[in-house]
Amino acid sequence: MKKLGILIGFFSVFTATAYSQNVKEWLQQKKTQKEYLLKQIAALQVYIKFLKKGYSIAKDGLTFIGDIKDKEVSLHKNYFQSLDDVNPAVQNYGKVSAILQLHVVIKETCKKDNKEIKSSQVLTADEISYIQRVYERLLSECQQTIDNLSALTTSNILSMNDANRLKRIDELYIQMQDHYTFLKHFHSETMVLVTSRIRSQKDIQTSHTLNGASTQ
Repeated sequence: MKKLGILIGFFSVFTATAYSQNVKEWLQQKKTQKEYLLKQIAALQVYIKFLKKGYSIAKDGLTFIGDIKDKEVSLHKNYFQSLDDVNPAVQNYGKVSAILQLHVVIKETCKKDNKEIKSSQVLTADEISYIQRVYERLLSECQQTIDNLSALTTSNILSMNDANRLKRIDELYIQMQDHYTFLKHFHSETMVLVTSRIRSQKDIQTSHTLNGASTQ
């Protein structure tokens, strides 16, 4: 019995000690878990804070990018619109009216020459046809120049800035001057031919008159 009592006492002490150690370990685990949870919560709060800040930056950044994009689109739209719209200064450019005036002179000269060569009755049908074809070709090229000028001075036809429009108008002015120079040269040769034929006819008539008078 004494041994049994000693044995029971030993187990009681052992059990109490083991229980005490288990409770201590459990409490320690709970404390560790609590500290771990607190650290996790703190880390989570920091993460949320950075997440919100990052979202704000991203949102502001996207807004900024959107604003830039809208401004770029507006600038591009205005730029291309300016290429389509013709500046009144371009329309009133002195060489524009000079081109138009030269065109009028060329048309009137061609019209007058065609009328004179027909009424002169000194040129052959082939000669008259040739002269008319030359004038038709010239008038066609002049009209092409005028069409190009119209496109340059009319809005929403050509996408071109003012400098390029003025440069192109200068080129068209040179073209029309070339047309006019050719017309003056060809007109001069045609009139020389007509005048020469008229003189020849008069000389022949005079010769016939003189020969007729001498035979009488």
